[in-house]
Amino acid sequence: WERTEEVEKRLAFSLEVPKIEDLVRRHEPEWLVVQSGLDLYSTLRSPTQPREVNIGWIQELLQAFLQVAAEAELRVFWIGPPDLHEKRVSEELQAELEEILREEVGRYGGTFFSSRAVTEWSVPYPSHSDGMQYGLVEGRQWAEEVVPVFFQTVAEAPTPVSPPAEMN
Repeated sequence: WERTEEVEKRLAFSLEVPKIEDLVRRHEPEWLVVQSGLDLYSTLRSPTQPREVNIGWIQELLQAFLQVAAEAELRVFWIGPPDLHEKRVSEELQAELEEILREEVGRYGGTFFSSRAVTEWSVPYPSHSDGMQYGLVEGRQWAEEVVPVFFQTVAEAPTPVSPPAEMN
């Protein structure tokens, strides 16, 4: 899904995921707003590698993403995943991933917003939900918490992200 002032594009199926480098080059934004993280839970809890390897892989992925933002001199507002049903993803795992996201975004000088702090899973699992996807009512409540914080962040005019000193 891609939305700009000129186009709103929704693909039912795509063989290619849009790359951040291409999107930044094409649209030349000032801000990069990311709401991401759900797919990283599977990496974090993967039993095929030692835990340190899984954490390192996530950190490297985030660093590569944030490096693109730094090179384009973008301001970053990263929204962490909302609260999930604890039988789907444990509270400990949710807290661990949020801390990884918060730390990496912070190291680059971006703004991290914890949407877990403003959400609470309430739909019965597994009878009425997958434990991860919010419905329209819950999604609207989530947005009503996130959007004012984003606009406040924009009003504060933070500087663009940059690589941490230890990476220069």
